[in-house]
Amino acid sequence: MRDYIQVALDAQIAGTALPFVIEDRASDRIIGTTRIHSYSAPHNRIEIGFTWLAVAFQGTGVNTEAKFLMLRHAFEALCCQRVEFKADVDNILSRRALVKLGATHEGILRNYMFSARTGPRDVAIYSIVSQDWPAIKVRLEQRIASVS
Repeated sequence: MRDYIQVALDAQIAGTALPFVIEDRASDRIIGTTRIHSYSAPHNRIEIGFTWLAVAFQGTGVNTEAKFLMLRHAFEALCCQRVEFKADVDNILSRRALVKLGATHEGILRNYMFSARTGPRDVAIYSIVSQDWPAIKVRLEQRIASVS
């Protein structure tokens, strides 16, 4: 975990990522992390990822709110044209969450990464583009309000 956090902080210092902790407001406990990374100013795009959330908080709306805040920043402050997401092809929960968020599945990149634990990994690619954002924003605001 220490190495994971150090990599995120080093990327922030290098200007290539903006990591966040996810905090439970009720307990003031850190319950996860996520980050904006792979920013490409010439192409007006970012990627959101490196997200993990404590099991007890999965499916509670916490991740939806975190993603909403990052998407709003991406489209409204950074003026991005595209936000990308990657999920391991076998991570069905993450892939369903991305679709529920409003992201479009664009395909599978085969043998995209190598894992020391599992070997070659296929990755599913998703995106939200600026034309999609207004409708997705309204829907996410409604989802968040219904949980609050």
